Amino acid sequence: MDIATRIDEILAIDPAADAVEFEGAWTRWGELDASARALSAELDEAGIPARAPVGLLLRNRPEKVAT
Repeated sequence: MDIATRIDEILAIDPAADAVEFEGAWTRWGELDASARALSAELDEAGIPARAPVGLLLRNRPEKVAT
C-alpha cells in the first residue's frame, strides 16, 4: 500500500470527527478530505500528472494539512 492510499483510508474513517485544532477551532476529517480532493482536481486540471513532484509553500494552518 502506498502513502496516498493510506491517507485516503484515514480521511474516510470518520469524516465528521475532529481532526486538527487550531486557535480554538476544529477542522474535521471530511473538511481535510475535501481540501485534498480539491487540490488534486486543480492539479489534474492544470495537466500535472499523478505522482509528479510538486513544490509548495506551507504555512502553519490546518487547511494546509490536506496538501
